[in-house]
Amino acid sequence: DRSVKYYVLSGMTAKLKILFGFYQICTVLSSTYSARLPDKYTGWTDKLANVVSIDWSGFFLPEQCLGYDLRLVVSALSPVVLIALLMGTGIALRLYYWRTASPRPKLWAEAALGLLDLTPAGLVLIFCFVPSISASIFRSWSCQAYTISPPNEPLEQV
Repeated sequence: DRSVKYYVLSGMTAKLKILFGFYQICTVLSSTYSARLPDKYTGWTDKLANVVSIDWSGFFLPEQCLGYDLRLVVSALSPVVLIALLMGTGIALRLYYWRTASPRPKLWAEAALGLLDLTPAGLVLIFCFVPSISASIFRSWSCQAYTISPPNEPLEQV
């Protein structure tokens, strides 16, 4: 109870929002915006970005099994699956405690409360994964075309 009081009185909500915004910008500064800054500024942010930007598809299948487009879809949808598992865990925990409650409230109301219990954790996960996923999506469009046509034939770009 005292920790919540300290959290509210010190204005930690606004400070955490600023910190998350700073994190989101710093982790994609060099990869998305092609900003060239000295290593002193980007060294630690690149390390932070590498920690969060995990290739989830590599955990389940080798890279040879998936094409780049399918790997991009898997990495983009993996946080959604993780958040769905988190919400399902919240519902399961609420329903577990619902079984032992003596005056049982309505089942759907308890399930809705279970969904709301872990929603803040889901929002934190969204804020953590958005920069790495958007950076990987933007990197997929930064390909350069090259020609593979023999001389004296129409140009064919890949």
